[in-house]
Amino acid sequence: MINRAPLAPTNVQFSNPYAPCASGPDRPAVRSATPAVNAAVSDPDGGHVAADVTVYAVDTASSVLWQGTTTGQFSGALHSLTLGGLSDGGSYRIEVKGVDSSGRTGPAVTCEIDVDLVSPAAPTVIPVTGTSQPVYAADTTAGGVGQTGSFTFVNGGSSDVTRYRYSFNGSALDQVATPESPTITFTPTSPGPQTLEYQAVDRAGWTSDVQVHRFRVGFPATIAWNLNEAAGETAASSGPAGDAYPLTVSASIARGNGPLADFGVDNSDLALVFASPDDTARTTGAVTSTKASFSVSAVVKADTSTVMTAVSQDGSTRSGFELGTRPCASGDAVCWAFAMPESDSADSAVSTVVSQTVVEPGKWALLAGVHDSTAGALRLWVCTIGEDENDMVPYRSADVAFSAGWDAAGPLRLGRGQDGGAAMWSGSISDLKVAHGVITDSAVRRACSAGTS
Repeated sequence: MINRAPLAPTNVQFSNPYAPCASGPDRPAVRSATPAVNAAVSDPDGGHVAADVTVYAVDTASSVLWQGTTTGQFSGALHSLTLGGLSDGGSYRIEVKGVDSSGRTGPAVTCEIDVDLVSPAAPTVIPVTGTSQPVYAADTTAGGVGQTGSFTFVNGGSSDVTRYRYSFNGSALDQVATPESPTITFTPTSPGPQTLEYQAVDRAGWTSDVQVHRFRVGFPATIAWNLNEAAGETAASSGPAGDAYPLTVSASIARGNGPLADFGVDNSDLALVFASPDDTARTTGAVTSTKASFSVSAVVKADTSTVMTAVSQDGSTRSGFELGTRPCASGDAVCWAFAMPESDSADSAVSTVVSQTVVEPGKWALLAGVHDSTAGALRLWVCTIGEDENDMVPYRSADVAFSAGWDAAGPLRLGRGQDGGAAMWSGSISDLKVAHGVITDSAVRRACSAGTS
């Protein structure tokens, strides 16, 4: 009986880690010096057959670096053998062939691998400059909602990087850029702190340490809410960012006359009317950094002479600011006020600038509160809107020292704050504005003369 040679192995591949059988420029890199080679070996005579594996250096006539043989099994069985003789940085040729029980060998299948035991160097990222786009540099504030910026990944010095994994504002690293196209774009959907996390990945699948690029997206110069919607549960914002900060208005809130309608100037001028504990309006997130300089103004009408909050921005425990009413310095009346706590805690000290203008229920007033972080101060302008000779003239209260700014990251809120000593607002609110920076005296005078903020 003729003893035929085993057939050429099939299904040859590597495991621990997985890699396909390939040669030349397609040969894979593996993250181990002891991978296993796997192959199905068959004998045409149906006898038992083993797999013989030999390791050589690639493209050399060197002697055998390592050799091993599996235990014989029935024809067609899958064989696996852990390789030896490999070291980091080496390129190897692996030959696999069948050997029958008589020692006869069949044709070999050749695979090549590179051994890579070193992670790639961490890349860097550079914000793209020299274009009309904002430059989102590290630890700086730039741009704004909807203003696209670009970043370019730079190789940290490794020669075998195949891609960069990254994600914005999370650690998923589920987006990919390549060394051939290393520039990516980012269009902010919210202002404030942002992160770009990224890492390099090499041929073998090794990853570099994750790097983090932190930057801040600027708030719009001014965001305004006319509050002129006749109905519905949304009040649109306007300004450079468009309607990026709509207010969600509770269904219980009624619409009433705004100041211009009350004085017969513009009958279409409306206001939100707060009358019950369920009445509130809020954005989905922060509209300004309360740690930085900002200004908030609104035209309001109080129905009662009590301590109340008309406009605020939520923190975790305390509002970052509250614009409304507080006891006058004399203690025998209620005046307009602008307050900011020193920290986001229930027992925080609160700095409050209180006007000398006593609240007159039923009378419209324009309020403009300012946090001037450069000067370390709070200030407040008030002008009442009416027909008295003293109306339409803004009064600026003396500054109150405040240097303990912190960021309240919650939504802007109308009708209440988080200060337990101040009640919900009872009255009307119209023409709300929040500005990044310090509003000027002249801007307040113009607003007062127009009867709106």
